[in-house]
Amino acid sequence: MESESIREPIATREFSIEGQSAKVIVTLGKPEKDEESIGYVCQFKVSGPTSDRVKYAKGVDAFHAIQGALTLIAVDLEFLNQSFGSKLRWEGDRSGDLGFPVIGHSESAAPHSPGIR
Repeated sequence: MESESIREPIATREFSIEGQSAKVIVTLGKPEKDEESIGYVCQFKVSGPTSDRVKYAKGVDAFHAIQGALTLIAVDLEFLNQSFGSKLRWEGDRSGDLGFPVIGHSESAAPHSPGIR
């Protein structure tokens, strides 16, 4: 099965799964004007043993679309991490942090972004 590709990738991150040879690769696409409505769309993909589908986040501008994509990536990674027994790791990992914004942790949230860190 051939998987769909990100049109214009701007960033990737590779995760290993402790005790397995499989990898999880996160790819973020360049935000683009949304042809179907006002605003922007940002492609992203979390590729691994159980996932390999391009998804989209929409926003009123490019930054908003990126923020949405990063938040949705965090949700996908958290789900995968739980399914792998919290064994996802990346190069910058410290104490299980997957390195993406987590909903509901407002103590370290940026101004005007409640609930996202």
